[in-house]
Amino acid sequence: MSVTPLREAHDERSARQLPQNIEAEQRLLGAIFVHNRAFERVAGFLRPEHFSYAVHARIWTAISQTIGAGGEANPVTLKPLFDHDDALESFGGAKYLALLATTAVTVVGTEDYANHVRDLAHRRELIAATQAAMDEAYSIDLDRPTDKIIARLQNRIGEIECGTNQLDPLTVAEFLALDLRSRELILDPWLPRQGLAMIHSMRGVGKTHLGLAVGYAVASSAELLGWTAPRPRPVIYLDGEMPAAAMQRRLAAAVAGSSAEPPAPDFFRLLSADVTANGLPDLATPEGQRAIDAAIGNAELVIVDNLSSLVRAGKENESESWLPMQAWALAHRRAGRSILFLHHDGKGGQQRGTSRREDVLDTVIQLRRPADYTTDQGARFELVLTKARGIFGDAARPFEARYEERDGAALWSRTEIADAEVVRAAKVLRDGMSIREAAAELGIHKSKVERLKRKAADQGLLDD
Repeated sequence: MSVTPLREAHDERSARQLPQNIEAEQRLLGAIFVHNRAFERVAGFLRPEHFSYAVHARIWTAISQTIGAGGEANPVTLKPLFDHDDALESFGGAKYLALLATTAVTVVGTEDYANHVRDLAHRRELIAATQAAMDEAYSIDLDRPTDKIIARLQNRIGEIECGTNQLDPLTVAEFLALDLRSRELILDPWLPRQGLAMIHSMRGVGKTHLGLAVGYAVASSAELLGWTAPRPRPVIYLDGEMPAAAMQRRLAAAVAGSSAEPPAPDFFRLLSADVTANGLPDLATPEGQRAIDAAIGNAELVIVDNLSSLVRAGKENESESWLPMQAWALAHRRAGRSILFLHHDGKGGQQRGTSRREDVLDTVIQLRRPADYTTDQGARFELVLTKARGIFGDAARPFEARYEERDGAALWSRTEIADAEVVRAAKVLRDGMSIREAAAELGIHKSKVERLKRKAADQGLLDD
């Protein structure tokens, strides 16, 4: 019996036929009829809709149900299911099932045929999606604006792309044999290559100052607050909030205050919502992520300033709303990039919203106002690593940082917390405060004031 009627049925389509391979579908189904164990090799990713001919899809479904119920799937056991199938009857009825068994490939070849069948299905989906977009584009209906047509096409392509991903577990030997690059640091000690990090603080503490300085240090291989960037790397800064004029002034100060050679022209790039038509897109949406991804280019570090202004969809306190952003960040990590998020603190003193944000992060840094901070001191804050994967000892100790501008140049200074506390305690004690009063002023216990007093005396900060 010939199987050409299937070919002839498809040849009735337009001259430019959709991609398909009927023989591959036949041999795949035949292989499973002959060797049911071949089903296990492909059942995890092959679906009925991947077959280009509807009868083959129904045969695959019958095979899946039969084997899933613990039965044997072959032309004999499936015959009753197709005795009254009109489509199959036109090709010989149940005899066609027996014919498929004669076209079988080996068990080993089953995966290759299944992957081929699935790939052709994705190509047909891609053609359908682009054809639908073309049909819409030809229309002059004002209710179908171009950006909506593009967004729908992008969403559909994204869905098709997700369907092409095949999970392929590795054995211990295979995984250990992988040639993986060491996870070098792009800013020593806390920002690794392919790292995900966050800096958060209350409003106005200085996270944008610090984020901008981090980006410029990485782009120019500069030193910042005792951190070092071993070599320059391309950076893109996503500014969703600052007025462009204010960001321009801050960036100019960062350039003027840096002792390193200026970075290559494309090693520090900035996307500013204030000078972009319609602002920056919502990073919580697929179309927003694709728009940003298209602008990222060669960047190895992406700085997102800040989550409140750039992630607008969903509810901040719901963990499920964070999943699209988490998936986006992990995709860039797989591509070799690092992501640094800047975010606000909530009323409770932690990063605002769901704590799920921190699950996949390597480093979380909180900026806190010192107890004796006054508004005339500008950006002065304590820098505390609240999550520090792989960071130990002195590198993980909190310290105090201060940002100043002198003659248009940014100046950063670092003071260890213990030293800063001694200086602050000495100051209030020199002003004549008692131990009790000093403790209340500094927000610490009296016993700690006593210890700081002794250290201040040892360092000559207090008169006898």
